[in-house]
Amino acid sequence: MAEPLPCADWLALMSGLAAAGDSRSLAALAGEGRALCQALLREGGGPRLVGRCLAAVSDQVTRRAIVLAGRAHRLPEVPWCWLCFGSEGREEQTLVTDQDNGIVFLARDETEASSLQPWFLPFARQVNEYLAAAGYRLCDGNIMAGNPDCCRSLEQWQQVFHHWLRCPEPEALLNGTIFFDLRPVYGEAGLCAQLQEAILEQVAQAPAFLHLFCDNALAVAPPLGMLGELHPDEQGGLDLKKFGTRLFVDGARILALAHGVAQVQTVARLEAAGPLAGMAPGDVQAAVQAFLHLQGLRLEHQARALDQGLAPDNRIRPEQLAEMQQAMLKAVLRQARALQHKLGHSYGFTH
Repeated sequence: MAEPLPCADWLALMSGLAAAGDSRSLAALAGEGRALCQALLREGGGPRLVGRCLAAVSDQVTRRAIVLAGRAHRLPEVPWCWLCFGSEGREEQTLVTDQDNGIVFLARDETEASSLQPWFLPFARQVNEYLAAAGYRLCDGNIMAGNPDCCRSLEQWQQVFHHWLRCPEPEALLNGTIFFDLRPVYGEAGLCAQLQEAILEQVAQAPAFLHLFCDNALAVAPPLGMLGELHPDEQGGLDLKKFGTRLFVDGARILALAHGVAQVQTVARLEAAGPLAGMAPGDVQAAVQAFLHLQGLRLEHQARALDQGLAPDNRIRPEQLAEMQQAMLKAVLRQARALQHKLGHSYGFTH
């Protein structure tokens, strides 16, 4: 990951986070970190840089929370790694986010794994609580390391992914949109690398899953009418995440899985896997720029809400955009439609 801006405030923040003595001071510094990222956005920082800075703050907060929680818990002396999933795994967090994390540890067999897991769970739950206090909401779906389903041995994680890939039920397809986007935050990063390698190997042997995964992604269409006009929902709004950035995130993930690309960031996936899928360089860059434009709109919308003392979200009202902004939004959504057409032609069952 590229280093964030080398300014005194940033360096002081990261040093402060690394030395935070308790969860209260950690939470205060996490808030300062988000404020710095918001200031960077106001000063013209692009969505890719701001997203990476937000991820750097989140990573540093998580590492310190792990150290603080570790003081109160005795952990087994086996290799283990704290993982993050979803937008955090892709380093694409915005100004409002929740937790998606887990633990992978090394065990000789199922018996040892069952004996080790209870040692990790209380520790992981405390880390989850520290992160919640620092502004990273508890996951509504309980995709957190304190959940036994998200704290497994390497072999158990491999078996879980194998089951999802061989039995692609709706829940497995949903899980894939989160758990396939993983990276290490703390501990033995090699365990994460082994898990990523195993996932790619298993996907290559499960073409039916990839086709169903693609069809599931294509079920969410860009909010454009027959004539290319913006098509808000019944409340007159448009969700820039669900019907915007998600379309590129899902598409890039499918391309990466289909071609054995290990990167998890959306831009990196598009740039690495797009050409392997037969996309022209211009089409790859058009998709990249469209994704970044939508991500920038999300960040700016959330920053305005925070400035006004409102709860930030991802919903905009198209009529409140300037004419040029509306035209740009239509253009980037057409790029989403083009990417989906490519995916459906190459990997879908029904498209």
